Amino acid sequence: MKKGFSILFCLVLALMAFSQTAVDYYSKGEEALKGSQYWEALQLFEKAGELYKDEGDKNGILASLFSLGSLHNSLGQYDKAIEHFQKALALASEMRAEATDSKIYNPLQGIKE
Repeated sequence: MKKGFSILFCLVLALMAFSQTAVDYYSKGEEALKGSQYWEALQLFEKAGELYKDEGDKNGILASLFSLGSLHNSLGQYDKAIEHFQKALALASEMRAEATDSKIYNPLQGIKE
């Protein structure tokens, strides 16, 4: 019985070591962004957003949407930037995060059409 428990315990620890959380992906996205690895950052922020959604973490989803919008804006992908900012704004409004609303409106005003 002890041997079976030990093996199971080791397997659980191994899975925990390899599983990455939304926060891990978001942090890696920030690191990629700092290193000018924009395409990698996009993928990491998208993955973080998916995991935050699975977890029901609206603050995490909001942060991911805002990061994606900012990154697309920096890359000149204005339609995608607007799409992400609008989703972030809708979520912020839903959360009644009025302080966040003004953060999102400012980048939208600077986007070229």
